[in-house]
Amino acid sequence: MIDLLILSLATFRISSLLAEEIGPFRMFSRFRYWSGERHDKFGRTGTNEFARGLICFWCVSVWVATILGIAWYLWNDIIWVVMPLALSTVAIIVNKFTE
Repeated sequence: MIDLLILSLATFRISSLLAEEIGPFRMFSRFRYWSGERHDKFGRTGTNEFARGLICFWCVSVWVATILGIAWYLWNDIIWVVMPLALSTVAIIVNKFTE
């Protein structure tokens, strides 16, 4: 059960990074631009299906959860790799509630 919690929190963090955050040295916004995300007067748009999928947080979370689930099934020690992301999510949640 604890693995599920850790994987869920890590899924949130990775999805947030890929879909919404700029990241250090603008790495995530550059990745989205490289993949085809563009901004116009209506907001964010995608020039291809991959970019459209990156714009949607919910869509990204499905793919990230699938990848992490398969990785956990094949390599149970993945928990130790994603643990920092899960802890980061907890820190973000605590920060939001204390603001």
